[in-house]
Amino acid sequence: YIKKLSVDELYELSKPHLERKGSLVSARDDRKDDQDDINKDEEYLKKVLTLEQTRIQKLSEVGEEFGFFFEDVIVVDPTLIVWKKSDDATTREVRAKLHGFLSSYDGEWEVDALEPTIKQFIADNEYDNGTVLWPMRYSLTGQKKSPGPFECAWVLGKEKTLSRLQMAQSLL
Repeated sequence: YIKKLSVDELYELSKPHLERKGSLVSARDDRKDDQDDINKDEEYLKKVLTLEQTRIQKLSEVGEEFGFFFEDVIVVDPTLIVWKKSDDATTREVRAKLHGFLSSYDGEWEVDALEPTIKQFIADNEYDNGTVLWPMRYSLTGQKKSPGPFECAWVLGKEKTLSRLQMAQSLL
């Protein structure tokens, strides 16, 4: 049933669960009158729900595994940032290059645009996928298991993606 809903329907049905869990930012009293903020919150939550829709069985599960999307700062274990087939120095180099590349990227910040763009970055620099994509995903989520790095970057947006990559970079 949940998987067949439109994202708008899922959003409406999920509101009580998101409010109860504190994920519905627009429910805060200090933001009720700011329609722009409410619209941004709704758009952001719909992106998160798009990823959650295939993973949940009940509406009460909404927001349980994706708390990292609602945190300003996530906890990252520096020992887990490095891909198992890589090393600290390579990871530092890759993340610095990726950060610079994404900082200058001015294309659409959508999964369908980010994925081929980042994969081309990987190919151009002769890296293997894991060396780039594992540290990227882990830096964005702080989780061993989560949606892919392209999906996470899409939901977080460019500014927050760059911020999280920079924060994790400082731990290496």
